Amino acid sequence: MRILYAMLPLLAGCDLLDPCAGPDYLSFAVVRHGMLPDGTPTLGSTAPLWGANETMKPSDELQIIFSEGDVLPLDVLELGASDGTPVPLVGEDVFVPTNSEACDHNERHYALALLDVGDYTLIHRRENGTGDPLNCIDLDCPWTTFDGSQAVTLTLAIR
Repeated sequence: MRILYAMLPLLAGCDLLDPCAGPDYLSFAVVRHGMLPDGTPTLGSTAPLWGANETMKPSDELQIIFSEGDVLPLDVLELGASDGTPVPLVGEDVFVPTNSEACDHNERHYALALLDVGDYTLIHRRENGTGDPLNCIDLDCPWTTFDGSQAVTLTLAIR
């Protein structure tokens, strides 16, 4: 029996020792760009507060990090104006290799510079995800129903 336990890592393959193996998440982030008093640029990134309000500047961006093998639909995020009118939200996909960050992955970036100052509703419908869990600040994401779909939403205030 001890031999079986000793061989378990070998039977499990390289995934057991691979720091990139493990649960995959569809990770959303709000990325805030700023500047120190001396002019040095700053960058901060946090998970969105789904179900709450996020105030961002036009120079900020939204970001989604997803596994290298996953494909995101174009409408993984939807944006609506305060009156409910759909607002186009176009993202750009980039591949990030291991030598840039911890593990190979894909990122989708949404620049907010094209949006007018105002309040919006940001929506992610579960059906438009990858099937992986979301990176919510609370253990349970605040899933709700939005237009008949299970979704997480937040109010996005561009100021």
